Amino acid sequence: MKATTRTTTLATAMTVLLAAPVYAQPAPGEQETITVRPPYVVTKKTSHDPKDPLASYTLSRVVDYGDLDLKTEAGVSSLSGRVQEAASGVCHEMDNRFPDKVYTPVIKGDCASNAVAQARPQVDGAIKRARG
Repeated sequence: MKATTRTTTLATAMTVLLAAPVYAQPAPGEQETITVRPPYVVTKKTSHDPKDPLASYTLSRVVDYGDLDLKTEAGVSSLSGRVQEAASGVCHEMDNRFPDKVYTPVIKGDCASNAVAQARPQVDGAIKRARG
């Protein structure tokens, strides 16, 4: 390949890259995810020895919202749906792995509703950051 052709190809490639749209990136330390956790930790004795500590179990689901425009009501609605779905899923998984008959949850009540409520500050913070 001739030097002028190589230079032209390189210049064209640079022009294409520079002309590509720039997507907003989160600031350093800022995440585009929300972590949804059941509002309880399951505890269980690992043995019959009173000196043995309790084992604690919990699960979580991460909800990505990097593809949503939280400046719009449609974006906020989609995020709320994702959080609700994650809460239902993680609570269902928790109930399947740790049934109440075998393990005792620390907090009683509707797991999914409480998980959504606990994730709400993260959701509100994401919306606030998006809307400036």
